[in-house]
Amino acid sequence: MSLRGFFDFGEGRRERVVVSERLRDGFGGILEFIIRGLSEEELKGIEARSEGEFIRRVIAVGCIEPTLSYEDILRGLLPGEALFLYRQIIKASGLDMSFSQLKGEVSSMLMRGEGEAVYACLAAFEMGIAPLEFLSMSVRERACIGAFIDEKIRIKNSGRR
Repeated sequence: MSLRGFFDFGEGRRERVVVSERLRDGFGGILEFIIRGLSEEELKGIEARSEGEFIRRVIAVGCIEPTLSYEDILRGLLPGEALFLYRQIIKASGLDMSFSQLKGEVSSMLMRGEGEAVYACLAAFEMGIAPLEFLSMSVRERACIGAFIDEKIRIKNSGRR
């Protein structure tokens, strides 16, 4: 995974999910749901008065097919089915990982020497540029920052100031 992929994981991601053998399509086959990953901002924007309401609203936003309204979810899904579908949407969004797991992903990129991650790390240390700020720069700006960092390392290693 690239650093950009790390930050964009889930957004626009689509998956097919079978929630329950109980749910059937119009032809009697098992109903497949198509869900999409949500961004953290989308999840933060969902207002609810209770955990159950939040889960149903996430399902309504994250389920592409079949199109479900809040009321459809209340009438059509059993509580366990709704919870399963909610968890699948959260997983597709890449938000099912702990801080330690996420940190490990980035550490692995750095250990493998993935350029974009390494330069974003050095830009953060050397210039105070946040990783997302680095990634939002044009490719020419990122290349320029990378060259500046390389030059600083070269000068440091040669003993010049």
